[in-house]
Amino acid sequence: MLKSISITGFKCFDRFAIDDLAQVNLIGGENNVGKSALLEAIFLLISGANVGNVLKINAFRGITEIRGGELDHLREQVWSHLFSGFDAHRKIQLAAVEDSGELKTTYDVHSTGRPVRKVDATGSGETRPNGGFRRGDALRVEFTPTKGKKSEAHLVLSPEGIRTESTEPQVPLRGVFVTSRHRDSASDVERFGRLQLSHERFELMEALRIVEPRLTDVATIVSGGVPMIYGDIGLGRKLPLSLMGEGVSRLCATVLAIADSRDGCALIDEIENGLHYSVLRRVWEVLRRACQTFNVQLFATTHSRECAAAAHEVFSETSDYNFAYCRLDRVNGEINVKTFDRETLDTALRCNLETR
Repeated sequence: MLKSISITGFKCFDRFAIDDLAQVNLIGGENNVGKSALLEAIFLLISGANVGNVLKINAFRGITEIRGGELDHLREQVWSHLFSGFDAHRKIQLAAVEDSGELKTTYDVHSTGRPVRKVDATGSGETRPNGGFRRGDALRVEFTPTKGKKSEAHLVLSPEGIRTESTEPQVPLRGVFVTSRHRDSASDVERFGRLQLSHERFELMEALRIVEPRLTDVATIVSGGVPMIYGDIGLGRKLPLSLMGEGVSRLCATVLAIADSRDGCALIDEIENGLHYSVLRRVWEVLRRACQTFNVQLFATTHSRECAAAAHEVFSETSDYNFAYCRLDRVNGEINVKTFDRETLDTALRCNLETR
């Protein structure tokens, strides 16, 4: 488990640190204060030297199509926005203290001295006549594990496009990121399959019936060459979960993300999306049990007071209260964090003080 995290030079975080993390961590705060960016920083940190995950977090924000062209344009698309103040001359430093030591990941930009060959139409790898060599820029990631040797990888930009250079990247912790606009049914199908094949008999359908009580069965069905998770709610035929409403598919994605992050981290943006306040307590009971079953540390964001109150209520009934509520605020241009312990959060909720 990660005990504390520090971030320097990443997006809105010039210098930021958060301590006293628990197994389940819920992050609140106003719009555009850095809640999603914090999840992205954690995702990159636990990705180690897997520099390709930079492209993934861009895709989380809707940047899914990157075209070749001038280097200045490629930089803007791929990595300029990752650096605080768009200053790619400084380093991004991400670090965390875990049970057995410290993890550290740094990102910086440099001009690559490695030539980029222009491959001919046959794919032979030979340089085309008059093609010559082009140099590009690279985003370098250096990962320092708790134990073992450092590793390094590069995301290289050139006028011909993007490529990664890495040798057996070290990934310290498994992690799954579910975005606020989750529509990744293909990954859900794969995770559902792995859950079915695992020795853990965690009942997904029991969890989904919190939102859709009519559900009697869930299964993977391939229709038109596309596999999807279907459910039976007594309509005479099964339906894709995505057609049953945001709550069912969202809860399904969250539970599957936890199950697929065994011994790692699950990162869920706007965890309450699609869920009615009346089911939040039962949802948190399921998520707490899932995190225990699969030994997963959960980081989630929320805009909902009811969501935080439901989580607090569920964990207050446990012996260890392995839950932390953290609120981000922008003060004088800096992002600060306030972590509520059990007593403080209980008092704030009972007195109807603002915690979101």
